[in-house]
Amino acid sequence: MENRRIPVPVIVILVVVLLAVGYFAYQNFFVKSTATLKASGSIETTQASIGPEIGGKVVEVLVDEGQKVNAGDKLFRLDDTLLKAQRN
Repeated sequence: MENRRIPVPVIVILVVVLLAVGYFAYQNFFVKSTATLKASGSIETTQASIGPEIGGKVVEVLVDEGQKVNAGDKLFRLDDTLLKAQRN
């Protein structure tokens, strides 16, 4: 009768693999990460849809096509004669 035993290096490798899989599973499912993602760069777009909060006729465009703008910059001016007349 032959004794067929699994070689010791194979057992060691299996144990190490199982421990690694268990560690990564524990980290992904049970540990809540408080680290935030930090990155730097720029966002480019070829087209953006913008719209004012109120409708009206555009009287003046304050930026040129392709010009860089920041949040809060005025892009255009609407005709306010109707609103002034309603207020009066």
